[in-house]
Amino acid sequence: MKNDSTFFPDNCIVSATMCTRVPCGKNWSEPNYSLNVDVQVSTYGCCKDTSDLSLYGKFDIYVKPPTHEMNLIQLQSDLLSAYDSGLLEDVEISHLGEIIQASKFILGARTAYFFNRFEDKRMKNGIHEFHKYYGARTIKAFLHFLYTEWLEEDLTLDMIIELRQISFYYGVNSLWDLCEDLLISNINLDTWCTIYELTYLFEDPLLKKNVHKFVKDHEQEISSRTDWKDRLKLKDRLYTELCLEHGYIINLELKDQAAKKEKEAKAAKEAEAQQAK
Repeated sequence: MKNDSTFFPDNCIVSATMCTRVPCGKNWSEPNYSLNVDVQVSTYGCCKDTSDLSLYGKFDIYVKPPTHEMNLIQLQSDLLSAYDSGLLEDVEISHLGEIIQASKFILGARTAYFFNRFEDKRMKNGIHEFHKYYGARTIKAFLHFLYTEWLEEDLTLDMIIELRQISFYYGVNSLWDLCEDLLISNINLDTWCTIYELTYLFEDPLLKKNVHKFVKDHEQEISSRTDWKDRLKLKDRLYTELCLEHGYIINLELKDQAAKKEKEAKAAKEAEAQQAK
């Protein structure tokens, strides 16, 4: 195992190379297990001495076995590298005319859908095609997740929603749960209505519970905005649930109805006055 590093003290370039020999069959979990290490340090272009200098030394260090988290991170990195480099490609996936190479073993191991899909001899040209509705970044994030069970950090709300839909269609429960957590953590004044609408087609008690909590805790801010009202009224079941859960929503609705009747009455009087003329 080799580890290189370079740093710059006092305008000198210092390169340190550490070579570690890991003997096979040794138990790393034993207390104070020591390992022999060779270190070579070289300096180049020092301001006082321009000659190259190499120093060699040997010493023992104490090591600990890699943790489960370290092994998981390394495995994720290796699988992502396999995807990016195209190793073990044996199936093709199509999206918006682009052909994506992938591993049937990895995809089939992650979800029964792909296992059955790639074993189906009726599949056209042996290529699976993603729906054009999904964005290219969403498909890439989905495939990365199938390889590594990890999602990139800069996902937009629309991408999270699309990934949630894909996870439902392809039966990737771990991705569904992760998207649910991401949606809950992204509930705010600009997104709560959109996230609440997701429960109209896919019943999600946990998502709905967190939206209701947000609505309860932000009465003043929500009452001052009207952008959510018309949207939720189109989904009468959700709007009814909202009114039953939060008294101030009912009061807002009654106030709106009273204002509407007053406006209609005023318009009727103006029409009568015009006819009288």
